[in-house]
Amino acid sequence: MLYNGHRYYKNYEGKGDVVSWVCHNKHVCNHRVKTQGQYVVAILKDHSAECTVQYFTTGRGQIGAMFEGRRFHKNYQGKGDVVSWICHNKTCRRRIRTSGRHVVELSKTYHVDDCIAQFVTTSKGTTILLYNGRRYSKNYQNRGRVSWRCNKPGCMARISTLNDEILTTKNEHNHED
Repeated sequence: MLYNGHRYYKNYEGKGDVVSWVCHNKHVCNHRVKTQGQYVVAILKDHSAECTVQYFTTGRGQIGAMFEGRRFHKNYQGKGDVVSWICHNKTCRRRIRTSGRHVVELSKTYHVDDCIAQFVTTSKGTTILLYNGRRYSKNYQNRGRVSWRCNKPGCMARISTLNDEILTTKNEHNHED
């Protein structure tokens, strides 16, 4: 069922033609709708923030999407206002399609574990960034934006973050590990 831009799966059928529906993002959203015939008779709980897509502008002026706590870049514009997005990590195959602020389709593949940046405090109290199995040290910081460089001397791989979210990556390493 599609209602107010959200897709729902049938949860169960009750008495008197009443059907309970659950948000298609049931792994992150507790939103429920009850229908009787073709009419919505009850709306239970609000959609969670993870259920809707947040849009942002990248440092290069491109539109990005945030969903499930992960960044996506635009893959292509579909029919009408449907947009296809792909995870920003090139090794990850997770895709979504959106219509406005709502996800209308999720790929069956899940994010790979290394498409999430992890901030770790070392035994010396220094914060490092772990991303795609590599370690990065803080290079400089300006107004919340942090530039990180690969820990290996001479490597030019860089990552830029803002409020612990990855903005850009120049992830070409000149070493094996």
